[in-house]
Amino acid sequence: MDRVRAVLWTLPLVAACGNEFGIRDNGDDGDINSGQLKVEPPSLEFPPLTSRDFVTQTVTVTNIGLAAVSVDEVRFTEATPGAEGSYVVAWSEEAPFVVPRGESVTFDVTFQPLVGGTLPAEVRIVQDADVDPEIAVPITGIGQMPRLVIEPDPIDFGSVFIPCEEQKTVVIKNLGPEPAVIDEVFLAGEDADMLELVGAIPEPLTLFENGQQLATVVLDPIRKANLSESLSLDGNDPSGVVEGKILGSAVYAAEVTDTFEIPSRFPVDIVIGVDQSGSMQSLASTIRSQFQTFINQLENATLDWKIGVITHDRGGANTGCFNGGSSGGITNVAGWQSTLSSALFPGGVDDDDALTEALLAAVELGLDRSGSGDCNAGFGQGRSPSQPPPLVVIVVSNERDQSEFEDVQDLLGRSVSSDGATRANDFVSRYQTWAGANAEVKVHGIIDPDFDLPSNPDCGGLRNGPAGYLDAIQATGGFSIDVCANAAWAAAFNDITQDVIQGAQALKLSRPNAWPESIRVTVDGTREDDGWVYDASRNAVVFDDPPRGSDVEVFYGVAADSCP
Repeated sequence: MDRVRAVLWTLPLVAACGNEFGIRDNGDDGDINSGQLKVEPPSLEFPPLTSRDFVTQTVTVTNIGLAAVSVDEVRFTEATPGAEGSYVVAWSEEAPFVVPRGESVTFDVTFQPLVGGTLPAEVRIVQDADVDPEIAVPITGIGQMPRLVIEPDPIDFGSVFIPCEEQKTVVIKNLGPEPAVIDEVFLAGEDADMLELVGAIPEPLTLFENGQQLATVVLDPIRKANLSESLSLDGNDPSGVVEGKILGSAVYAAEVTDTFEIPSRFPVDIVIGVDQSGSMQSLASTIRSQFQTFINQLENATLDWKIGVITHDRGGANTGCFNGGSSGGITNVAGWQSTLSSALFPGGVDDDDALTEALLAAVELGLDRSGSGDCNAGFGQGRSPSQPPPLVVIVVSNERDQSEFEDVQDLLGRSVSSDGATRANDFVSRYQTWAGANAEVKVHGIIDPDFDLPSNPDCGGLRNGPAGYLDAIQATGGFSIDVCANAAWAAAFNDITQDVIQGAQALKLSRPNAWPESIRVTVDGTREDDGWVYDASRNAVVFDDPPRGSDVEVFYGVAADSCP
């Protein structure tokens, strides 16, 4: 049967103030010489109904007094939000009207619930009586509808460190007697992109009375936020979209502000080790030209550089000291060119005991001799503990690193591992100790990447691979150039040059695990969102054009280094 909607006229509705209605016994009191209305039944109670059913009940209003009664107004009110429309009232007369003595009027109330739960209402009859001028007819009905709930509500993640994922299991239930049909389950809110609903939830999803569906909500915190999101169900629940609140906060393990004073020139310490064995003779001119281009590019970048050249296992260039005995390293282009010419071919090492193919050990020895009064005194001095210059090691060889020989062990005065990776990591660790804990250490190599035999006629090596050198390069994130591919040197060497420049200009952050999205840069008090990048490999901010002479503040959040 279709829903009853016909009414004899439109009744004005007023908002009810509560669920209590005045009920009086109509017809038992009053002056018998006046008109008096009696209502039968005095109240209406409907059976529980679903939205597919309706019931109509009739109320008779009779004048049992001795005079006519004038009904000025009839009003209908619903006391439950959302219940409007669940009742339809139809009168046999249109107010205002008169009920003669002994006559009756009627009205029908049809109940078809649009929402669930108890739905109190009333019809109020306003008459021209001095006593009890209003008669209330209470009405009660119960809507049996789908009623969706989400448990728990709220879904509270608490405080979660970035970037640690957290998940919560939720239950979607239908507590109503009618089947609930859910067309869509979705996450909503400003930070809903950090949430994900996992698990197979069919759409549409039908839940019968007391039926339930499990779901998992995952929080993947990618930025600092206080959550106020929702898990939402859109279906046939008469209350509309049902929402379960999602609360919690995504936080950093720490929030840090680092302060830097940008120098006018950026310092960098460079140690270049070149294999001086006979098989390298054919590469002398290429080595000279490419390193001269390298140093010119450094000068153009206004780096405050110092370079030590090593061509001998004693830790120096020919004489056993950096740069042929020039204390402190090269600091100008002319000095570099002079030292390069004298240190490399021709006129290189003439020493049967020189193990020039043991460059990793030679670099360590050269750095060890940089203290006060030593052969390489002055190299790398004036370092800032908080922001020390990077140490760059460049090795050039067409052989593997032979630092494991007994002669090298005797030279260093300590044991050297026979395992290439272990040995390389040991050398890198000692370079780091010399440079300082906060300094960047990079090893780049112009090396033979192949293991093929027999020897390579193009560059004279034994083609026995890059063992040792490649391990050190990979351990520090450096670049590798094929020493036998002379034509490709220029482009590859440019990568090394740019990496050295960026390393020198990098503002290394004081805490690891900086979360990139959190970084805010201020230059001389002004926020700068462009002109810089965060280099995760260095954990540093690098400017396109460093603001020399400026004060820079870098704010960032620190991500958790481990998750529960």
